[in-house]
Amino acid sequence: MHHNTFRKLFIGAGALALSSLVVLWSYNALSEFLGGPEAQYKHAIAAIGLLFIIKWSFGRSKDAVDEH
Repeated sequence: MHHNTFRKLFIGAGALALSSLVVLWSYNALSEFLGGPEAQYKHAIAAIGLLFIIKWSFGRSKDAVDEH
């Protein structure tokens, strides 16, 4: 059981790292093209975290309505 939990945590951490690098790279490439400010890695992590929170919030409200 612990092996499966660690595997899920490892896959989740890897997915977060990979997606944050893609967000950071694409944002910086676009900002360079448009002449805007560059983002740092912590900004990409925060943006992805915000998207997860928003998705979770809307998902939870939909589930709560369906249960009642």
